[in-house]
Amino acid sequence: RPVLRWLPAAIIVGVALGYEAANPQIPAFGWWPTGAVVAAVPVVLAVVLRIWNRDSSENAARRAALGLGVALGIVGVTGCLLVLTVAPRPPIPKMKGLALAGDPAPTYAMALGGSAKSYIYWYELSSELPAFVGQPRYQGEQLLMWFPWGVRQLLEPVGIFHEGFDALGPGFPFLTSSDRHLIGRRRPAEILLLGVKDVGFESAVGELGRYKPILLATTTLRQGNAVLYAWLVLLRSFALPSVWPTMTR
Repeated sequence: RPVLRWLPAAIIVGVALGYEAANPQIPAFGWWPTGAVVAAVPVVLAVVLRIWNRDSSENAARRAALGLGVALGIVGVTGCLLVLTVAPRPPIPKMKGLALAGDPAPTYAMALGGSAKSYIYWYELSSELPAFVGQPRYQGEQLLMWFPWGVRQLLEPVGIFHEGFDALGPGFPFLTSSDRHLIGRRRPAEILLLGVKDVGFESAVGELGRYKPILLATTTLRQGNAVLYAWLVLLRSFALPSVWPTMTR
């Protein structure tokens, strides 16, 4: 039947469109009991279809009931897949003995609607950052980051170097007492300055004056409409003399 063969695809598309129109922030669910019910839906549907194939009798009522069951099964499976893939993640209890990460919640729920170009640009741009920073040059060499807090675009780049654990406080470009305490405790060889605007970097280097900073390198990374400014600063107070540059670049 040329028309009815498109019904399953139309139902799947309709569920997705209805999901987006109703509310893209559908709450997530766990494995039990909802997850178990979802897993049972295709199994039960397959059993029903198997039984139906064994009995080819032409019964209009049975065929209508079976068709309704198939449609509900498609709706249930498709809707549950949407919840499993794009619903906000449920809260996860913190594990003991781990560093405070401060990792942001993933934005899976934004997958429906809008464009992913901005996320892709920042992902590509962030993947270039480790090559700019380079590998540690001796065992125990540490790197801290310093950047303006509250800038959503920086979540991806600073996550490369574990933002919640390896970052100074929100006072950029001015050091706070907490920042100085962290620097003194961690004794980083390098400070990575980041920003979406080329503002405050010179002031930040001046604030680091007591640690004898040397500007090693600067770069501007670009991907589409994503722009990231980065300065890499060596602190001679903590870095081994063997890695001090003979001249800045």
